[in-house]
Amino acid sequence: MKFLSSQKDIAEALNFGKYPVLKIDLSKCDGCGLIGSQCRIDIGVSSKGDRILQASTLRASISTKEIYFMPETCGITSDYEYFDFVNSVNAASSPIVKPNSQIAVAVFDSKARQRYGVCIVDTGNASRHSYPCMTCPDSDMSEFIEIAHLRYKRFYL
Repeated sequence: MKFLSSQKDIAEALNFGKYPVLKIDLSKCDGCGLIGSQCRIDIGVSSKGDRILQASTLRASISTKEIYFMPETCGITSDYEYFDFVNSVNAASSPIVKPNSQIAVAVFDSKARQRYGVCIVDTGNASRHSYPCMTCPDSDMSEFIEIAHLRYKRFYL
């Protein structure tokens, strides 16, 4: 994981399409850790030759202090409501993360209106269905988890 420090590097990472850009808002957390943005994971090709994209959410675990992708389930049932529809639309318009690539993760706190920066994270094989749960290697988020814990007290370390 590499932190970008100069404004030029941050602008290039966020604006020129070199990396899929995901975000982690420190004010959005639960008992498992930090909740990031939605993305689609490229998990390969079907037997018919169609690309398979798995809707997922970027997360940062409080136990391992690493970034991982939490797969979401999808299905249209008889009780398919408004929020299900909006969630499907949001997932369809989210960035695609490929295996063995890099992503830009913007870290900020929307309630405190504070930005922390952008880091470049190697996905490794995290975008493949492997356990531990699609974890990005060498993605230490302990500093941000500690800040969120001190500020919002939503989980125990």
